[in-house]
Amino acid sequence: MTVFKGKDWIRKTKVQLQDLTAKVKLARIDKEITSRIYQWTKVNRIAIMKGAGAFALLVGISAGGNQYIISNTYSIYHVVVEGKEIGTVSHPEVVDKAIEDKHKQVQSENPDVHMVLDETDIKFEKEKAFMGAYDNEATAESLQSLLTAHVIGVELVIDNKVVAILKDETEANQVLEEFKEIYSGTKKQESKVTVLSASTVEASETPEVKEVKELKSVEFTQEVKIEPIANIEPEDIVETDAVLSTLQSMGELPQKYTVQEGDCVSCIAGKFDITTQNLYDMNSWIVDDMIRVGDEVIVKGFEPTLAVRTIEELTDEEDIQFDTIYEQDPTLRTGKTRTINSGKNGLKRVTYELTSINGALMSEILLNEEVLVEPVSAKIAKGTLRLLGEGTGKFAWPVSGAKLTSSYGKRWGTQHKGIDMASSNRTIKASDTGKVIFAGTKNGYGKTVILDHKNGYQTLYAHMSKINVSKGDVLEKGEKLGVMGNTGHSTGVHLHFEIHDDGKIQNPIKFLSK
Repeated sequence: MTVFKGKDWIRKTKVQLQDLTAKVKLARIDKEITSRIYQWTKVNRIAIMKGAGAFALLVGISAGGNQYIISNTYSIYHVVVEGKEIGTVSHPEVVDKAIEDKHKQVQSENPDVHMVLDETDIKFEKEKAFMGAYDNEATAESLQSLLTAHVIGVELVIDNKVVAILKDETEANQVLEEFKEIYSGTKKQESKVTVLSASTVEASETPEVKEVKELKSVEFTQEVKIEPIANIEPEDIVETDAVLSTLQSMGELPQKYTVQEGDCVSCIAGKFDITTQNLYDMNSWIVDDMIRVGDEVIVKGFEPTLAVRTIEELTDEEDIQFDTIYEQDPTLRTGKTRTINSGKNGLKRVTYELTSINGALMSEILLNEEVLVEPVSAKIAKGTLRLLGEGTGKFAWPVSGAKLTSSYGKRWGTQHKGIDMASSNRTIKASDTGKVIFAGTKNGYGKTVILDHKNGYQTLYAHMSKINVSKGDVLEKGEKLGVMGNTGHSTGVHLHFEIHDDGKIQNPIKFLSK
């Protein structure tokens, strides 16, 4: 507590008068003692003269009087609040304690908010006086009655917009962390999660999938700040649960477009600079591109006020499909086969980087693959007359320098029947020797080629910009069949590639190796 010296002339004069009074009192006591000593010496002068010790006794009596005056002369403090004296205390610590007690009182009366005392001009005027009077308790009560308080809190600010006022920074950070956990699916410190455990299996069997996710980062896509705010009302403070619910519901509503005469799905997508796949994702009711004039189409989804971007690494184990080696056997009739060795699938570990916004998968990138168990090729004896267009059962990547952009399986709530790949080299080649059984436009796939490899396998190549073959053509492995494009329900220039085995859809990654 800062002590301020008084400068007022009247108060200064008062202090001087008090000092003078003390001196007068001292003089009177000295005179009294002197008079008593004189009377005592008159009566006892003979005895005094008989002993030198009597002199020392007289000196002791005089010194005792002075000591009494000194011990009862001490400092007191006049307390001045906003220029007005409210009382006198023995020490400034009395005022400090009164202020502390007042703060505890207002905080206990308002437990759900943070209270601070308003600034008050408090000064002290020190006085040294004989038998000075003070009243600590009364002065403390007077001071506390003058002190006032107000509520403080923090603002949660997103992209320079205040969305809520909370009790303190701790509660604001708690809300933000809970919001992150909703969309990250796990606490940050518990980043590794094993989804399924692998068991030891024979290479020829299909192993249980071992999938491990590692959360690499969780961050907001908007600028988030927590800023202090004062002079608010208790009812301005919002509970954390309410703030969390508000954040989940705040945002821009979906934007809709009414279908006009001449519109088509791809036309609308181009008009609003989105992909046809985005349009289908937002409007699941559209089937086979069927839209009618007057239909309302969502062209921009709900955009939340606060969004969480998560980046995860997904490590998975996938089969490597074994190759089939065919040997000519002149003892077999044409078209007949005999198994020499059964094939065994291999196993490889693949790692993907998954980026999601508020839990919705936005991108998937293949980072690495490692062969764990090499596949064992099957060996089949065949008749000497080889059918035209028959494949080997061993598949090559249909695009040179391909980068996987979307894998096989459940993606965005639907079954992705193949894999998507992109490359600066847009030439598409036959993955294995086969005969063209389809070359044209296929619903959803755009310009498409299907090869029959005459051994139970078929491959499909979709979204091409140009087809270089015709139905009935026989292609050798690696021969050009078309050019990568963006036709059909496509999300940019890429190749959609499928492998079918006896009519059953397969994961192409099992058959391909880089």
